[in-house]
Amino acid sequence: PTLLILDNEGNLRHRITGTRSPREFVDLMARGLSDETAYTPVKNKYDAGDRSPRIVTEHLQNLFAAGDLSEVEMRTQAKAYFDSLPDSERLTRDMIYFFKAFAQSPEEPAALYFLQNWKFYYDAGQDLDPNDYLIRLYFPYLRDRLPNVNLQDATLDRYLTLIKRNGMVKSAHTLGFTARIIEAVATDDWKVVEKIYLKEVARMDYKKGQLNLDLLWERLWPATPEKIKPAIRDYLLREQASTLENYIDNYDSLLQKLR
Repeated sequence: PTLLILDNEGNLRHRITGTRSPREFVDLMARGLSDETAYTPVKNKYDAGDRSPRIVTEHLQNLFAAGDLSEVEMRTQAKAYFDSLPDSERLTRDMIYFFKAFAQSPEEPAALYFLQNWKFYYDAGQDLDPNDYLIRLYFPYLRDRLPNVNLQDATLDRYLTLIKRNGMVKSAHTLGFTARIIEAVATDDWKVVEKIYLKEVARMDYKKGQLNLDLLWERLWPATPEKIKPAIRDYLLREQASTLENYIDNYDSLLQKLR
């Protein structure tokens, strides 16, 4: 099926092909109602020579949604566009739209570039939530390295190095904490792990990031020395009492698994 959105003069404004989930359908319809994202307004800007990251991102996504490009073709063109850009054009706020649309694997050059230059993108576009994007991209990989960490793994070493160099550790970022926890576990320094949680993670005001870090205990628990387990249980109970209401069940489930 094909859905066309027309303006009040009958001209094509937006086009969607294929079946969609209700949520996807609502999101695509919303795109068709905005001049910043609708098929024809964006295409007109692109055809007029606008190759800014936001326009290229919206144009490629529209071509895919309309059936004019396959997903492989869309991603191939996106990669070619990224590869063609000098740093002066990559280091712009609008590149956040591009990364979130097309950098979906931690090992993709665009994703690694975003991680490397996190501080710039965070300062330039906090309203676009670059932190949430990077956590969704890199946290699962880092989490799954625990508790049997291999610091000789080249991929893990690359991620940890970028995180330590880009300011995330100093900024008490979720990924910064995760990198420090991984290195402490790898060297069997559980006093450092305990200190990170009780003295630093406990002070986080970003409850979603704190929950992600606290849930690491499900993986850490089998390797955790018995002597620090009571302090960690007490810490998790305190965090459960102060967390957001929709996270309480996550702590309930975690604490049951740690009994």
